[in-house]
Amino acid sequence: MNSILNIDCSMFTTAKATEPEVVNLLYWLHSDKYLLQQLRVRSCMSEDEQKAEKVLMPCITPSGLFSKRGKNYLQKHTGFIAIDIDLKDNLHLSNFAKLKSELCKIQNVAYCGLSVSGKGYWILIPITYPDQHEEHFKFIESYFKSKSLVIDSACKDIARLRFYSYDTEAYFNHAAIPLQAIYSQVINKQSNSRQIVFNSKDKPVWDQYNETKDFQNVLLKHGWQINNEKGCKTYFTRPGKRSGISAEFDDDKNIFYVFSSSTEFESSKGYNPFQVYAILDHGRDFSQAAKTLMTTFYIK
Repeated sequence: MNSILNIDCSMFTTAKATEPEVVNLLYWLHSDKYLLQQLRVRSCMSEDEQKAEKVLMPCITPSGLFSKRGKNYLQKHTGFIAIDIDLKDNLHLSNFAKLKSELCKIQNVAYCGLSVSGKGYWILIPITYPDQHEEHFKFIESYFKSKSLVIDSACKDIARLRFYSYDTEAYFNHAAIPLQAIYSQVINKQSNSRQIVFNSKDKPVWDQYNETKDFQNVLLKHGWQINNEKGCKTYFTRPGKRSGISAEFDDDKNIFYVFSSSTEFESSKGYNPFQVYAILDHGRDFSQAAKTLMTTFYIK
């Protein structure tokens, strides 16, 4: 099958096993072979009892093939990072049950399903630079934090185990776009007054959006990186380039100005935040971009 998930990773018979086997990731995600063991975990009455059952479950290392347990034994990176989003870490959310449908809208998510306990979600995100695994993870962590979501920080470990979990309603995106963005110390220069929904009758939706800094999240999601900041200007590096300045955002003028001709934007031209959002997230369909903003679901 032509799928980004059609790749091999390591499998361990239990969480205590040290010698791995090789398993196809796509096959593993579709397999109901260990469903009875999963049901035993979910039927446990206490957390301690559940932990005792979990360590007996088969598990995989979604991020790599290993000769033995541990990051020092990595043979080949799969190009994926697995992320845990647990209910117990996000009790502040009043709409956790709706979270899965929102996660599935992210173009970089290749898989989303319930965790082995059934009380959280886990997702697989392909990354562009496997040698910068931790930097990719830090960006993902920071991105979700900006959406008021807490993810398990232990997932930054390349050798992190992922317990078997079969979800009959799992989401698959076989053509998921690998994440290019990596962490930068300055990526979270965000507005603290970002609106929840853009449906005010006092002004057009695009003017409301232009008052936020959400377009920076859109740029980062599409592989742009923040190069540095100076005064009222933030400088960006385009996707596919490790360094150098490809564009700038002037905070005073509220304009994103592009220098490079190797992007979705015209070079030597300025764009407001709404135009950036419409071009990148909606393929220049400005009408659809406005309609989407008016009904956008933001996690509170």
